[in-house]
Amino acid sequence: MALAACAPPAPPAKIFDGHNDVIGVYIDGPQRFAFTNRDIALGLPGQVDGPRLKAGGYGGALLTLSGGVAPGEGPYFAKMVDAFDWYDALISLNPDLFARALSPTDARAAMAAGKIALTPAIEGAGQFDGRMENVVESHRRGVRSVLLVYDHHDDVGDGAMAFAGSKRAAAAASGGLTPFGRELVATLNDIGVIVDLSHAADVTAAEALRLSRAPVIFSHSGARGLADTPRNVSDETLAALKANGGLIMIPFVPYLTTTACWRWYDAGERQYAKLMETHRGDMSKVTPAIEAWEAANPRPKVGVAQVADQIEYAAARVGRDHVGIGTDFGGMGSFVVEGLEDAAQTPALFAELKRRGWSRKDIDGLASENFLRTWDAVVAAQR
Repeated sequence: MALAACAPPAPPAKIFDGHNDVIGVYIDGPQRFAFTNRDIALGLPGQVDGPRLKAGGYGGALLTLSGGVAPGEGPYFAKMVDAFDWYDALISLNPDLFARALSPTDARAAMAAGKIALTPAIEGAGQFDGRMENVVESHRRGVRSVLLVYDHHDDVGDGAMAFAGSKRAAAAASGGLTPFGRELVATLNDIGVIVDLSHAADVTAAEALRLSRAPVIFSHSGARGLADTPRNVSDETLAALKANGGLIMIPFVPYLTTTACWRWYDAGERQYAKLMETHRGDMSKVTPAIEAWEAANPRPKVGVAQVADQIEYAAARVGRDHVGIGTDFGGMGSFVVEGLEDAAQTPALFAELKRRGWSRKDIDGLASENFLRTWDAVVAAQR
């Protein structure tokens, strides 16, 4: 008994990240989707690689798969095959680091074995090209989470239009989900795939929350009450999410964390768009002009405490059992939270929450248990 009493406390639960965009490192350039020159196990540019995931306490992630095709450049799905193949290679070439996780059981087993469980996710169901057979094929290839609408309006439904510049005021195309979007929600429920509502317009999220038989997630969205951007989740939607039994996963993105930083970012995006138009895309003129604007308009600081504020704000409205972490590492460009610059820095956030009185149970839930329990419920609801 004395030895047990003196034993060190067990380590906290590993983190299951709701949104990892490391695929972005592999999409562009002559080595598209190749591992020959940039091996994730040895070190990558940006915020995520094997060593930093391990150092940060990560045990899994919803891993974004994309063909890297911009809106309006479809058809899309044929190019997704490269991303599916990339995922397969990522697992097979790094068996000591990663494990394929196509169920909550797989994820728990991988995490228990000390590996990082990677679960394929699609960011933007417009990439299915409006064909349900593509949804079924993506599930066969391992996809277990689908973000319905990526910011812009498309054949699935209306996006938040947060990053659309002058197009932001565009009228809603569908007033929520399209007929295909409604069928998609039902199909995802039937086959046990997570419905993800990050980037969706409020009306789209509201309709999906009404239609879904299973809990949904916002894989990488903050609370609009603290960062007033259409990309974040309103208090009204948080109330509907609570009733649904779903999960909001808080990102480490400065402009999704505070209103001040969002306003700065939004103003900068508008200035950039204006400069591009004025100089007809001549970067030799645009680049120094936007650098001068940024020098005259310093970015508001956002740190670990503000991310913790987001977590606590959301938890106060949906309950601590319905909040998780969705970093958006690899997908936020050069804009990072001070103290959470990359995956290795993540323990600082849990230290801050512990300082604020969060219990070990609450922190373990935030890290991964809340997500895994939500995924369990999605699987249980399938037909």
